[in-house]
Amino acid sequence: MTLGMVAFVVRDSGQTSREFAARLALATSVLAMASLFRLNRRRPFSLGPVYGALFVLFHVGLLVPTALGASPSVFNERDIQWILSDGFTSASLLVTVATSALLVGYLVGFNPRHQESRIEETQVWLRLRSVGQIGLLLLSAGCLLWIYNVLASGAVLSGSYAAFLESTASTSMPTAYLMMGLGMSTLSAGPSRTARRAGLVIFAVWSAPAFMLGLRGEVLIPLAAYLVVAARRRPISLRPWMAFAFVGGLGLGAAVRVIRQVGFGSGFDLASFRPFDGITELGYSIRPLVVSVDWHELYLEPYVGIDTYLAPFRRLLVGRILGGEITPTADDPAVFSSMVSRRVGPIGGSPAAEAFHAGGVVGIVIVLVAIGVLVARLDSLDTTPLRNALVGTLAFVLLLWVRNDFTPVPFEVGVAVGIVLMIRVAANLRRTPVRRSSALPATLQHHAKGRR
Repeated sequence: MTLGMVAFVVRDSGQTSREFAARLALATSVLAMASLFRLNRRRPFSLGPVYGALFVLFHVGLLVPTALGASPSVFNERDIQWILSDGFTSASLLVTVATSALLVGYLVGFNPRHQESRIEETQVWLRLRSVGQIGLLLLSAGCLLWIYNVLASGAVLSGSYAAFLESTASTSMPTAYLMMGLGMSTLSAGPSRTARRAGLVIFAVWSAPAFMLGLRGEVLIPLAAYLVVAARRRPISLRPWMAFAFVGGLGLGAAVRVIRQVGFGSGFDLASFRPFDGITELGYSIRPLVVSVDWHELYLEPYVGIDTYLAPFRRLLVGRILGGEITPTADDPAVFSSMVSRRVGPIGGSPAAEAFHAGGVVGIVIVLVAIGVLVARLDSLDTTPLRNALVGTLAFVLLLWVRNDFTPVPFEVGVAVGIVLMIRVAANLRRTPVRRSSALPATLQHHAKGRR
């Protein structure tokens, strides 16, 4: 929080260096992550630390070499002017403000007393076996839809990532990814080990070629949501081997970066396995923030205000329900991703960049504090299969938002809540009386005795 105020004051003075701004953002991120892990000592892989880690990686990764005085490795060596611009320095300071606001929101909303594992009622556990079945069904349907889209579009898996995206642009790939992500998070909440193992095998068979093709976010974010829910079911401690796995993952990500440009059919070059480049590339979510800063501070364009967050609801109410005329998403200036794509290219999004587009520094503080509060409230929910499914599906939506804009979030939240309601209805249909406590697992027998 203190470093966030320092960044605000330094940025307002207009006198700082790229290296200082990068170091301040890096120091803030380290302190914020240490605080989140400390708050979740018993659950280090709760949504708070996982969300914070992804937000930091996606916004600070590119700042690491700058903070160390090195030259960052970029996609296109001819496109480095934005890194050398004043907007990049200003965006680096804004990352410090955003990370501080996220931590403040989490501190406000967090209640550690509600993290104890509890069971709502002894019969619920048996009835909620449908959680894993519904998750497995969603995951399987998503994978099948992905395969169908590839076959129908004629996409070549051995080609480049750009060619794959172009071939599948007009297909229902977003629906397939949404089904797989929500399926993984729901699957993890179920009590059935058989369903979870089957789902992980299906996801592994799909994700191996998909990751090598360049679909990293589509693979990593569902896995992160699965991990968040798994950590709610049982304690998962930090282990030394996880650090080595993390470094290996960064190196593999750097290698995939090369493969996605030339295609997997060109072979695998061990020289491209460089973890430092991997963490650098993950940090490209700072570029939308640089773009947003340039629009409003260099070109003096007005902020769009809260309209960027009301646009999806207006489109639903006026366009879908009332049948009125609305501005198409691709042409709507309130839709941040559409404006970025049209004016700069498909560089992704960021909740911090969109918030700055809406209301400047104040917008970043309000939005990131709100996200922090929401994440903390989800972490503070009691651990039950149904609540785990709710946390998992909403975690997937929030993690998707880290590299996108708010436009699809209301729809995705609606789908997530619909899945949880469907699970609840399925549980109510399985109202089988439990006559003997011996039919329950030993841990649940203990809860049942305690309630008598």
